[in-house]
Amino acid sequence: MLKYQLVVLGPAQNRFFKALKAEIEERIEDLGLDAASDLEILRARESDQIEWDATPVAVWFGSAETHEERDVALLGTLLEESAPVFPVVEALDGYRALVPEALHRINGAVWDRHRLASNVLAAFRLTRAQRRAFISYRRNDSRGVAAQLFDQLSRRGYLPFLDTASVESGVDFQDVLWARMADVDLLIFLDSPNALTSRWVYRELARAHDLGLGVLQIIWPDHHPTAGTELSQSVQLQWSDFKRRDGSADHGLKDEAVAEIVSEAERARIRSLGSRRRRVVADLVDQAARCGLKAVVHPVDPIELYREDAVAATATKVGAVIPFVGLPDAPAIQQQEEPLPAGDRMPVRIAYSGLGMDPVWTEHLQWLNQHLRLTTTQVDLIDGWLGAL
Repeated sequence: MLKYQLVVLGPAQNRFFKALKAEIEERIEDLGLDAASDLEILRARESDQIEWDATPVAVWFGSAETHEERDVALLGTLLEESAPVFPVVEALDGYRALVPEALHRINGAVWDRHRLASNVLAAFRLTRAQRRAFISYRRNDSRGVAAQLFDQLSRRGYLPFLDTASVESGVDFQDVLWARMADVDLLIFLDSPNALTSRWVYRELARAHDLGLGVLQIIWPDHHPTAGTELSQSVQLQWSDFKRRDGSADHGLKDEAVAEIVSEAERARIRSLGSRRRRVVADLVDQAARCGLKAVVHPVDPIELYREDAVAATATKVGAVIPFVGLPDAPAIQQQEEPLPAGDRMPVRIAYSGLGMDPVWTEHLQWLNQHLRLTTTQVDLIDGWLGAL
């Protein structure tokens, strides 16, 4: 069963493991998740349990002690997979002597369990404002279940989208749907008997496929799953899961069934985010290489770009890129800009996939680019900027 996975490595891990574990478990519980079923903390000896198609996050606890070979080997694999890795030491003096060479270019931090737990949760995208889900359903079949899921996802810190609760009157319905879908982590498809007779549901599934979104399929009893939707995960309902068996669209599920769906939604979200983040980072790293740049991927800090001089055997930092999952807007850009050093004129961009972005959002970002220091670019259009560094 897929979980948020934290990998703990390094010679000083036993000194800090218990404190970090307690802090992260408390934060996980505060978000409405169950630490026992939603979180997994692994060591190098358990590397065979890592779900590489999800979003593993790692911490390296450095010290002057000898680094175990299996820790170093797993660290290399994590970095190759562009997984976020946080190097942590007791003091930054002599940092390079405390961590493997592969971490020399990654910004280290002094041990602080509160700060480290915050960074790990940010890497998991587990802050309340970051968790978004879109519920796709046919009203005449499943509006009662849709309303239940909207309520329970909201209670667990999500910003769920449900057409009857999330679309204001007087706006273009389809434009709102497409814009919201481009910025969610997961689509929950209520696969009821007549779901695909709704033109909206059909289009939403096609849109999710085009965007590469993770999809959780909730299959009604006595109903063959919709074919050809390439869904990643599913929950098969039984009539015993419903409060009443009379086919009414307003009747909902029992509490236990809703809890199971919400838990599965969390796992589907993990897989979806991992895939989408890797796609943005990999595209950026490839384009940087084609432009003669070396990209150094940090866990939550911007990806640093270096231009190497083979003759002088030196590398000069020429810029940085912040990979963004979803679509940036003004508050998101402000959140990314605030940590940047004041007065630093090093070129920095936010890169995002841009798939599914509607013209209004495009105009919004173009306007922001004219007024803000930190600008944004679709990752597939960033090669021109990279080449000019």
